[in-house]
Amino acid sequence: MALDPSTRDQLVEARARIAAQLEDIDFRVKGGAGWERRQGMGLPDYADVAAELQDELREINSILDGEDEPHA
Repeated sequence: MALDPSTRDQLVEARARIAAQLEDIDFRVKGGAGWERRQGMGLPDYADVAAELQDELREINSILDGEDEPHA
């Protein structure tokens, strides 16, 4: 599948934003969000959001990887 350059650039940018969001979630879950804990609030459950972002990342990667496959 051939992507036009604009679409490809948008997908690459989206992939970078999603990766950054997943890193932020990972940081918060691993204790980087100490303020919430000090306030006795606990941490929100990010599992659903992380799963959705992972699905989007897989879809984007699949599209971008498919672009590089030889056409029959």
